[in-house]
Amino acid sequence: TRKAVLLTVGVASALTRIFVWIDFAKTPLDVYAKIDTLDMKFITEQAQDFLHHGGILTMHRLFGSLLAYFNGGAIESHALVVAQMGLGVLTALLVCAATMRLSGSRAAGLIAGLFTGCYAPAMTYELFAMKETASLFFAAATLWSFFAARRNPIALAAHGVIAALLPLARPAGLPWALASTGWAALRNRGRNLKLALIPALAFVLVLAAVWAFDRSQTGLNRIFDTNTGYNLQIGSQEEVRSYTVADKSLLKLSTKELALKAALNAPSKLISLANAHHAPDNINYYFIKM
Repeated sequence: TRKAVLLTVGVASALTRIFVWIDFAKTPLDVYAKIDTLDMKFITEQAQDFLHHGGILTMHRLFGSLLAYFNGGAIESHALVVAQMGLGVLTALLVCAATMRLSGSRAAGLIAGLFTGCYAPAMTYELFAMKETASLFFAAATLWSFFAARRNPIALAAHGVIAALLPLARPAGLPWALASTGWAALRNRGRNLKLALIPALAFVLVLAAVWAFDRSQTGLNRIFDTNTGYNLQIGSQEEVRSYTVADKSLLKLSTKELALKAALNAPSKLISLANAHHAPDNINYYFIKM
């Protein structure tokens, strides 16, 4: 049955993380969350500042501040790891459920769920205070809610809300958030116009509320938290040797010039999506490879 498949995926994902946790508890990896210049400390500090001073709302800031709220105001690295592992298990269950709805096959759902729940690189990021775990969770939640939302007004509204949260985890999720919300609306346009408008309306209302909150906290007219200039510099490099250091020769280029170079380099970089090689960053290069 479907419940048995979901139970299998959930148990396998949880057990895998228990073994990972046992090894993690023997290492000093949590200490690196206290080192300046590393994303682990930077993102933890963002959550701490969000808790006490406000700021732009993102899922990783909200996630960390909620943990601190239940831990006397402190964001403790081990608690973050446990919580992220919990999100990892939920992500596997959502992928499993979405796959079964899409394919109608319990076997396909089982394979997809087990692959997601036991995928080692994803679990690597769960050991740090990073954005990736939240991004994967909301991507999977958006996928599941898209297939679950048919003609039920509440389910359609839920999809719009979840889709709006995805780019708040990673702005790169915006294309899928827009596409899935628009598709959910279009497939109901011939049946009921009101139903068709529900997901889009929920999507817009959530982002409008976030914009109003961010505006009140920072005075800035922005919603998404991203460093566009740095991202364009990385995209403009023909061969990325590190995701932590941009080519200094690109600093003198304008935003338009960087965007053009990034667009021209994009086709040649598509192969990297299926390439096992990974340019070093401040996790796998400095720590995992040691």
